[in-house]
Amino acid sequence: PSLGALLIGLFVSCCLFGVSTVQTYKYYTRFPDDRARLKIMVTVIWFCELGHYICISDTVYNLAVTHFGDPSVLLKISLSTIIAVFCGVYRCAVILHRTPSHPQ
Repeated sequence: PSLGALLIGLFVSCCLFGVSTVQTYKYYTRFPDDRARLKIMVTVIWFCELGHYICISDTVYNLAVTHFGDPSVLLKISLSTIIAVFCGVYRCAVILHRTPSHPQ
């Protein structure tokens, strides 16, 4: 059951990455005159999402295929997991830093 949840999560992540890629493409085609700083931020966020997706795919592949049935692999933190967490945290930090705060 837990491998099924991982694979479903990977599939949903793949779909959301596709949506993000389409949104990034549409942004660049619809707003070609935006400031370079904003375009760089969009590019950095997209590359963070790409790195996050690649690392999660690698982690799921290692758990579901390479080390199938080996529970001891869960005791180690892989480099892919560390990079995926870093990409996710960095992406959130960039978005929070660039989003104007609204007083309540």
